[in-house]
Amino acid sequence: MTHGMYVKAAGRTILAVAIAVGAFCCPPAGAATHADDFADGTISGTLWSPPPTAEGACALTETNGRVEFTSDVTPGNGTRAWLDSRVYARQDADWTTSIYVCIDGNESLFPGMGAGDVIASGLTIAPSGPASESDGEDRIEMNFAFVDASLFGGTGFDHGVRFNGRTNGSDDESILTLLHPAALGATVKLDYSAATGTVTGSYDIGSGFVTLGDAVDTGAWGMTPDEVFQLQISGSAGVVGSGSPTNTFSVAGGQFYMDNFSATGGVGVPPGVVILDDHFRGNSGTVPGAWTSLMNDEGSGGIVESGSTVTLQDSNSNGTVIGSSTSFNPQGVETTLHVEYQQISASGKAAVALINVSTMNMFIAQLRTSDGRVEVTAGDANDGQYNELAFLGSYSGGWATMDITLDANSFRITTDIEGYDSGDLLYTDVFPTSGFTLSDLGSSVVVALMGMGEPSGWAAVDRVTVTTIPEPATLSLLVLGACLPLLRRRR
Repeated sequence: MTHGMYVKAAGRTILAVAIAVGAFCCPPAGAATHADDFADGTISGTLWSPPPTAEGACALTETNGRVEFTSDVTPGNGTRAWLDSRVYARQDADWTTSIYVCIDGNESLFPGMGAGDVIASGLTIAPSGPASESDGEDRIEMNFAFVDASLFGGTGFDHGVRFNGRTNGSDDESILTLLHPAALGATVKLDYSAATGTVTGSYDIGSGFVTLGDAVDTGAWGMTPDEVFQLQISGSAGVVGSGSPTNTFSVAGGQFYMDNFSATGGVGVPPGVVILDDHFRGNSGTVPGAWTSLMNDEGSGGIVESGSTVTLQDSNSNGTVIGSSTSFNPQGVETTLHVEYQQISASGKAAVALINVSTMNMFIAQLRTSDGRVEVTAGDANDGQYNELAFLGSYSGGWATMDITLDANSFRITTDIEGYDSGDLLYTDVFPTSGFTLSDLGSSVVVALMGMGEPSGWAAVDRVTVTTIPEPATLSLLVLGACLPLLRRRR
């Protein structure tokens, strides 16, 4: 199934939005501009969370001074690829975001494209909390597409625009065909008013911006004060409606591209480097593409990536573990691991860790369902010191987020369960016997995810991110100095 413009499943339009990158506190006051002309041939790790995520045989590639969408659609297999922006937008300041999109026209340029088919782009915002990520309940999208116009009262294939606001699972969409079947480019734009909390959508095909539909009130989304809006761009190809494509057609290089992304006003980027950002949407059915199996006694059913999760099954009480293919140096930086658990079984435990696979030194933070226990373990795999931090009795195994932040001398664990916050804990206080500090991990670690059970259990992980921020000696080099006191932990 293709996600994007006009594409529906189970009676509702779906455009999955990658969100919940942590609660970024309010960035510094005043207008800012973050723009990308995609001119250097490499997707910016400052503005985006590369690489692009793809569903089906498709890709987003920065080439020819733009981002091109290519795709091969086959019967039953629509496609979609997207880039999550690291630019976030505030609730308390006006902002604007836009991007230029060009799609060839005339169905003869897309041989095989048939009745009900669509090729579409998307410019989307959603809250940074977990609700929209898990259910797609709240989001706003501005789409530009090449579509079967007969579905909307026209004839043949034509370009069209769509503005849709989704609030608590209900869509409010406006669709307009543009009576321009030849190749056409358009700039699509979203504008936010802090005074009213509303977003308007508009498009420009060369004669100025035209507003489409009614403003969407984000106040009904129920965002907390420390949430921000996350941005995304996407391309998709497939069929309109709840069915699957019945035709075979392709989008070749140069036929569909996006350019000149801009976010202006109350927007910003976090002052850190994203080491890893995985939403587990590869549908590999086994170990996710950017990971390796470190322990799995369960065989083919022990590690399963499907939908938007990776499930780690353990029936031998030994633990099932995957480690990131990418390693990094945790020394001299503040490292934050953010993990989102979709579900942990009643007898299950879930954990996230930094592991040096050469020395088998590690730092592990664990959550278990039976009593909401938060535990940490650090040191050598054969002699690590263990500590119980909290019992969160209200936890029953559903959606939960956990953030683990470590630097040279201390660590901190927070979770949305009961608003738990450990505060800054010194390694010397928590691990007095082993004397563990971050230096024990050395200069090369991987991120590990674990599912465990007593006697059996499993954990479904929805997303994991790892971000590093230079320690104070180099923080003065960052351009977002005014934002720093809010984004760093206080000592």
